[in-house]
Amino acid sequence: MEPTSAVVLRKFFEHVVESGTMFLQGKKVVELGYGCGLVGCIAVLLGAEVILTDFLDRLRLMRKNVGTNLYGNVRGSAAMSQLIREEEPVVELIRPLPNYGTKILYLLFHITKVLGSDVIYSEDAVMDLLATLLELCGTQTTIILVGEL
Repeated sequence: MEPTSAVVLRKFFEHVVESGTMFLQGKKVVELGYGCGLVGCIAVLLGAEVILTDFLDRLRLMRKNVGTNLYGNVRGSAAMSQLIREEEPVVELIRPLPNYGTKILYLLFHITKVLGSDVIYSEDAVMDLLATLLELCGTQTTIILVGEL
């Protein structure tokens, strides 16, 4: 079985962090499309301050996964947000996780990296993705997207 895009991105981070060519410690990161959670959780464990995003109907599962996998003395931090506004957000689901404070607005103005794996499932979604990236990114933001062709 071939590795998923999230696994490929995890291996990429493992390589660049071990080789010293990229550091995530203290970086402000947005993960587009939380999915299984691997990419965002790895970024948090490597010390990044991460905003995990996904569709509204997936936020409950995201909260459960993060609570299960990111506990104790982790190097970074995680907060959740509904980035793609399909409808009005459910406020109790998008508040930052306990013990991390209200970092979402601060993070959104200082994004250093945007990560995503398998965020495009159809050609129709490309323009929405580009619009989202334009909203999130500044001149110093690095975008790392991985997906199957």
